[in-house]
Amino acid sequence: MVDIEGAFIMERGNRGGKNIFIVIVLVVFVLFALVVLAALGVFAGHSKDVYSPNSGSGLSSNVSTSSSSLSANVSDQTSASSGESSSSVASSSASTTSSKRSGSVTTATQATTSGVIQLSNNNVEFIGRFLKTADGGYSFNWSGSTICAGFKGTEIGINITVSDGTTDYLNVTIDNNLPDMMTVTSDKRTYLLADGLKNSWHSVTIQKRTEGVQSSVLTFYGFNYLSGKPAYAPARKTRSIEFIGDSITAGYGNMGSYGASGFKLSQENAGKTYGALAAQALNADSTIIAISGAGMYQDLSGATDLILPKYYNQTLAKDFSVQAKWDFTKNVPNVTVINLGTNDFQSGVNSGDYYKAYMNFLASVRSNYPNTYIVCAMGPMSILAWQSVCDVVAARTAKGDRKIATCALTLDTGDTSLWGADGHPSAAGHVKLADKLAVLIREKLGW
Repeated sequence: MVDIEGAFIMERGNRGGKNIFIVIVLVVFVLFALVVLAALGVFAGHSKDVYSPNSGSGLSSNVSTSSSSLSANVSDQTSASSGESSSSVASSSASTTSSKRSGSVTTATQATTSGVIQLSNNNVEFIGRFLKTADGGYSFNWSGSTICAGFKGTEIGINITVSDGTTDYLNVTIDNNLPDMMTVTSDKRTYLLADGLKNSWHSVTIQKRTEGVQSSVLTFYGFNYLSGKPAYAPARKTRSIEFIGDSITAGYGNMGSYGASGFKLSQENAGKTYGALAAQALNADSTIIAISGAGMYQDLSGATDLILPKYYNQTLAKDFSVQAKWDFTKNVPNVTVINLGTNDFQSGVNSGDYYKAYMNFLASVRSNYPNTYIVCAMGPMSILAWQSVCDVVAARTAKGDRKIATCALTLDTGDTSLWGADGHPSAAGHVKLADKLAVLIREKLGW
C-alpha cells in the first residue's frame, strides 16, 4: 500500500529544500551585487569624506593626481560664471546620482531640478592661477579666479584670508542661483556662505570679482561643511579661454553708473566682463589676466613699468618670485584673446615700438600654446591701435600662423546704457562685446 500522505510530505520536503537553496542563491547574488554597486560609488552618493565636517582644514586630502585633477593645475601652482541676487538660499536639487568611473576620471552625473550636470572626480576644482602656500592654503588674485565645490547638506562656509589689511570682493553662487557679492575683510577668516538649504547635493562657486594689481591676494583654506559633508564638484568645462588685457578686460567700472568717476573695487565684477560672458556662451571656462592702465609696450602714463607682458608669467600679479612663475603646461586654453593697445596709444606710443612689442609677445604666447587659437581684439574705448593690430596679425599669418584672427570690439558711443564709470563699458556693454566675440570664436573653431 502506497503511503500517499508520506509521499506527499516527502515531496513537499524536497520542494522546500529546493526553495531554500534558491533563496540562498538569490541572497548571495543580491549581496554580491550590492558590494559591486557600492564599489562603483552608486550608493556612496559620490562623496569623498576627505574633509572632517566643521574642520575647515586644508586641501591636501582632496587632491588627486589625475590629469584632470586639482594637482594637475597646481603650481604649487594651481590652475585651474551673471546677475546678482540678495538671497543665498539655493533652489532645491534632487539627490539622484549615477556614476561610471575609469581610472582617475569619473563620468558621474548629478540630477538637479535644472537638469543633469557632469561631476568631477574631485571635491574641489580650481579655475585660474593659484599658488600653494606653506601653510596649506591656495593664494590667488587675478580677476575671475574661481573655486568650485560640491557638498551634501543644508549649509556651507569657507575659510579665506585677505592680504595687506585690505577689503576685497567675491561672487558667491549656490547651485544655479544668481551670485551674491561677498565682502572679505582682513579681520575675519571664516564666513557662512549659505544655510537653510534642502538637505541634498549642492554646488558652491566663489569667484574673485576684482583685478590683481589693484586689489589684494586672497588665500583659500578650505570649505566648512558644518553639519554636511563634501561631495564631488561640478566638472570643469572641456573648453577653456584665456583673456589678456587692460581695464576693459578686468571689468573696470562695469558695475558703476554712466558718468561716474574714480576707480572702486566694489564696482568691478569679473563675472560680468565680456570674457567671462563669452566663455559662458561657448560653454568654456575662462581665465582673466588683466591690469587697469596696462599696455603692450607702455602704460597709460607713458612709462614701461605697467606692461602686461611683464606680469603675464606670474601666478600672482604682485609676486615676482621664482616659485611664483606660472607653468604654462598646467592649463592650455583652446583660445587666447588679447586686447591690449588702448593705453599704449592713449599715451602716445610710437607705433613701431608697439608693433615690435606685440610681435614679441605673440611669439611668446605661441611658444607656450602651439595649438591654441589666438584672437587679437581691440576696443571698445579706442580704435587708435586697430591698424597696428591688423598689421601684427597679417605679419604672423604671412609667417605661416593660421590660428590667429582679429576682432573689433566696438560699442555705440551714443547709448549711455552701454557705458559705466570713467568711460568704460557697463555690464550691458560687456554683454554686447561678448556676443561679438562669441560669434567670431564659433566661426573660427566650429563651436
